[in-house]
Amino acid sequence: MNDFDSDLDTARDLLDTENLDGFFVGVVHDDELDYATAHEFVDPETTGLRALSLVATHVEAFAEQADVEPEQVARDVVRMLESRE
Repeated sequence: MNDFDSDLDTARDLLDTENLDGFFVGVVHDDELDYATAHEFVDPETTGLRALSLVATHVEAFAEQADVEPEQVARDVVRMLESRE
């Protein structure tokens, strides 16, 4: 089993748990973001901190895959968000 399949199985197992507090999911299909959603935790402050932690983890993962510094990925994300306005 490759890393992708292993990670996907892990995510499915975790999402199948009955006592989740919340989740954030994004699905990419054919190189395009197909689906993204979040179901919030009860406490808005906890939701914000967990969401920021998730974003930081994703920035680090993308930076590692692209062999660039996380700050560069973060700057690129900000530019993308600004271009949507």
